[in-house]
Amino acid sequence: MNLASYRHWYFSLFSLFCLIVAIVGFWDNLVSDIHQPSNSDPKFIVHGMLCLGWMVSFALQANLIRLKQVGLHRRLGNWGFLVGLGVVISTLWVFIAVWKGWDAMPDFVRANRLLMLTYAIAIGLSWHWRSRPALHKRLAAWATLFMQMPILDRALPDSNFTLPLWLAMIASLFVYDLALDRKIRTVTLAGLAAWGSSFAVAVLALPGG
Repeated sequence: MNLASYRHWYFSLFSLFCLIVAIVGFWDNLVSDIHQPSNSDPKFIVHGMLCLGWMVSFALQANLIRLKQVGLHRRLGNWGFLVGLGVVISTLWVFIAVWKGWDAMPDFVRANRLLMLTYAIAIGLSWHWRSRPALHKRLAAWATLFMQMPILDRALPDSNFTLPLWLAMIASLFVYDLALDRKIRTVTLAGLAAWGSSFAVAVLALPGG
């Protein structure tokens, strides 16, 4: 694939991959086991539908750009932002409802709580810089990457594969930067710093929070 094709297809394929992984991960909720308890709990229903809505919106928006439907992409952009905001609010709802204290959570669960903050920041900045495509699309990609832990855990047959696949998805964004610009963009590095910092704080934070 030459550079022109890579530029044309990367975000389209990346976003579709994220959507497919999400559908695979929550296939039981959507199709195969719809009578499970979480499917009758309003907070999980709302949260799940909004998260799926974000994945659909991300894939749709990326592919509208690939198809050069910029006007429709922009008209739908505000709706995508509202879905992202809904993800933040519904996640807080779930976090508060199941909260048992910082000390009671494993490190990876703590990290997931912190990654929701980075998701919220990335969504806000992506919308703020919507007139700057290079920043806008990378921030939307990072927002999607920040929410992958529970999705990959559900989609993969072994949780030991979660981190390697997650890192591979992150690495693909770095490859995209290098292939196009021969350098790593600041926003890409900032996303990695935010991702890594969430884990560092989760592991190193003193108990009693």
